[in-house]
Amino acid sequence: MQTYRHNPWFYAPFILALLAGASILFFIEKGEEVLFINSLYSPFFDYLFYYGTSLGNGWMYVAVAVILLWKSYRHALLALVCFSVTGLVVQFLKNMIFPEMMRPSVVLSEFDLHFVEGVKIMKHFSFPSGHTATVFSLFCLLSLLVKRQWLGLIFIAMALIGGISRMYLVQHFFVDVYFGALIGVCITTLIFWMFHASPHFRNSTLLNQSLSSFFNRS
Repeated sequence: MQTYRHNPWFYAPFILALLAGASILFFIEKGEEVLFINSLYSPFFDYLFYYGTSLGNGWMYVAVAVILLWKSYRHALLALVCFSVTGLVVQFLKNMIFPEMMRPSVVLSEFDLHFVEGVKIMKHFSFPSGHTATVFSLFCLLSLLVKRQWLGLIFIAMALIGGISRMYLVQHFFVDVYFGALIGVCITTLIFWMFHASPHFRNSTLLNQSLSSFFNRS
């Protein structure tokens, strides 16, 4: 609950989305959600989700970590740890626990699917969605770091765009996206809480410095 209070503007919509998503998992047959979302194709959605899915690319997280170096080494380190742990958990699940899970392009190959030009369609290692885990981890972390809590609404919206894009682009099923988001937020929340609870991490003179202070001294 202490971490929730850091930004309820992010966590409250996320919890509501989880509850709504649970009903989708329970009542809608796997694959129908992909067919429905993919059927809504338009030039606008092609553009939105083509670029929206890039929010879940690893380089985006690394770029944010580099930018955070100008705020403090502590925040940059936190970002790298969240990114690394989230990625390791997702890859372990994909490759070791659920390697047989195929992507929608294979399972729904008998249907007339809309594919966006320039998107490489994957076939294997569907569960969970790595892009979704990454994008939810990233924007969860940013919501915990910003002073203006209302930005959490923008961050959750961007995370949702990243997650929905994986279904629109026929890369993942809803169950992959759902648990990817859950993994990203849970791991990031836990790591943030652990780091925040550590006085050595919070009060470290070195970690509380930044590149901007370094250049100002020189």
